[in-house]
Amino acid sequence: MSSLSQCICCGVCTISVIVVVFLVLSFSSIPVNTYGLDYSPITKTMNSQIYTSGFHYLGFMHKFIEYPSTMQTFEFSDASSANRGLISARSKDGLMVNFRAQFQYQLDAKDLLNLYLRYGEDYKTPCIRYSVDVMNDMAAQFAASMFFRNLTTVGMDMETELSKTFSLECFSRVQSLQLSQ
Repeated sequence: MSSLSQCICCGVCTISVIVVVFLVLSFSSIPVNTYGLDYSPITKTMNSQIYTSGFHYLGFMHKFIEYPSTMQTFEFSDASSANRGLISARSKDGLMVNFRAQFQYQLDAKDLLNLYLRYGEDYKTPCIRYSVDVMNDMAAQFAASMFFRNLTTVGMDMETELSKTFSLECFSRVQSLQLSQ
């Protein structure tokens, strides 16, 4: 084999290996029950297409920003697994009321890009803050006795306000809110 043909063969092999490496680095996968947004760290751009679980071609060095597609829970209690402690608020009559709260929410897939642009990857911290603010504001609209006599009514009104806030600020739907003493 001549020197020229050896050079050509070596060049073709090198280019083939480089192409295979580029192709392998251009694919990425998303786990089950997860949404993904295509992010390019090289160009610092985000694609607005929403990807679901599976194996996808994104482009060289792209990666997924992942968000859960399933129902998620925020819990406010004294449990060690809670997102935050008990809700402490003032009632309409100025008394301190403490209660536990737990609610389920689901991110809106169509608004994931807006969620990312507003909060980055840590959307939970501001959404927890919004939920505490809503529950504190709503607690101030009820007499303290309502928290002992009719917690269901308080919970329904809080859930309505929480749903409005989460739709606007956290790009998600609140499914149900549970309150307890």
